[in-house]
Amino acid sequence: MASLDDILTTQKNGVVAINGIQRLMGDFLTLIQPALGSALKVKYTPVSGTYTVAAGDCVVDCTANTFTVTLPTAIGLQGQIFTVKNSGTGVITVAAAGGEFIDGAATRIIAVQYESLTIVSTNTGWIVV
Repeated sequence: MASLDDILTTQKNGVVAINGIQRLMGDFLTLIQPALGSALKVKYTPVSGTYTVAAGDCVVDCTANTFTVTLPTAIGLQGQIFTVKNSGTGVITVAAAGGEFIDGAATRIIAVQYESLTIVSTNTGWIVV
C-alpha cells in the first residue's frame, strides 16, 4: 500500500500533486472534504434501557430511565474509546465486563443529567480519560 508521501506532493504557490495530477490546494480540499466529513463522524447510539456496548459504538447516549450500560471486554480493543452520556434524568451504571475494571472499580455511576464518562481500553481493563 502506498503511503500518503508517495501519492501527495506539495508544490509552490498552493499547488499540490496527487499521483502526479496537479491541483490548487483549495480545489484539493473541495475534493476531499466529503471523504473527511464521513471519516470524522462517530457512531451515535441512543438507548433508553439496559444496553451492552458494541465494539463499533462510540457515543452511547442514555436518553431516559435508570439502567446499566455494560462495556465489551477490553481485551483486543486497546485504544478503543467510548463515551457514555446521561442525557436523561435517571441514574446510569456503567459496568465493566466480567472480571475487568474501570479505574479499579467494577462499575461507575453517572447520576447527574448531561454528565458523561469517556473511557479507553488498556487491553486488560478500562481507564477514565
